[in-house]
Amino acid sequence: MIENYIQKVDEIISKILFINQTTHQIPQEIVKDIPDIVMNGETISFIIPSDKCVFGIYYYPYNDYMRELTELEKNIAYKFELIMDYYDFNDPFKQVEEQIVKLYSYKRIMMVTLQPFISTTAKDFDGSCLIPRIVNGEYDEFLFEWAYGLKELGAPVFFRFGNEMNGDWTEWCSWFYSLDPDLYIMAWSRIYTLFEKAGANNVYFVWNPHDRTYPDYNWNKEYLYYPGNSKVDWIGLTAYNNGVTRPSEEWREFEECYSDLYREYMLRYSSKPFMITEFACNELGGDKAEWITQGFPLLRENYPNIRIAVWWDAVDGTWIYNIDSTERSKEAFKEALRSSYFQLNAVSLI
Repeated sequence: MIENYIQKVDEIISKILFINQTTHQIPQEIVKDIPDIVMNGETISFIIPSDKCVFGIYYYPYNDYMRELTELEKNIAYKFELIMDYYDFNDPFKQVEEQIVKLYSYKRIMMVTLQPFISTTAKDFDGSCLIPRIVNGEYDEFLFEWAYGLKELGAPVFFRFGNEMNGDWTEWCSWFYSLDPDLYIMAWSRIYTLFEKAGANNVYFVWNPHDRTYPDYNWNKEYLYYPGNSKVDWIGLTAYNNGVTRPSEEWREFEECYSDLYREYMLRYSSKPFMITEFACNELGGDKAEWITQGFPLLRENYPNIRIAVWWDAVDGTWIYNIDSTERSKEAFKEALRSSYFQLNAVSLI
């Protein structure tokens, strides 16, 4: 019964999308001027010149986070000025405030990824889908605390809510709430309004689907989750080369991950700056060092609207993504970041 319902919904949406696609001419290419990015806070500014790209990192916290991260940076002769980290609805702001403030004291800025779940882990589904409850205002106090806390940083901060919402590995995919992406948009809009009321003008909202939609039905297409230009500051892209450690996987070069995705997003969202919010290459299944050597220069050549790229530096089961997975991969990463395109001091004290 449920399969028939899903099929019917998909058929209806297919017809609507067909009408829209046949009545609007989509250009083959969009060319835009690339401006400087200037984000000023009370204490810190974040500036990306038009001919530069900032490299950031998600670094899995082992023991002493900053000591180990700075040791890695020393080994590759590069400072990551943007740090991405994950939080969920078990994390009130006051509980993590000290950690966030400490990162800023090291002249770095953050991308806060706030994921709407309260399970033990994001993959431990227990029926705790929070999207309808956010829409109903049940988490207003929790979210306002986050909004006010980030405002008080007095510095630019990226805020990425409910990323990869078009994948059923997340509890905030509409697969878990009536196949209705509009509910996600309503939750996003409510959060955005709370941040506005808190006066958090230093917070920049990053909207970030995954490159692969699953289930791959029309009702789950990434653009159906888009809250609108007025409530989004940056567009996030996410695509990984997972290697070939699982039956369904195949090795993907950088262009295979990002070429079609970038073009599609430029057709839909070109008024916004882009960032790769998380990406990496597996050590298993191909030549990771060569993937880095060949792929990183393409950011300059083919993807000018990607202003930030964040490497996901960790091991996730058979996905060996860490920069120093081998000496050869580490040296390739180090050499690639020597490009003038990635060399800048984006963060400065005011």
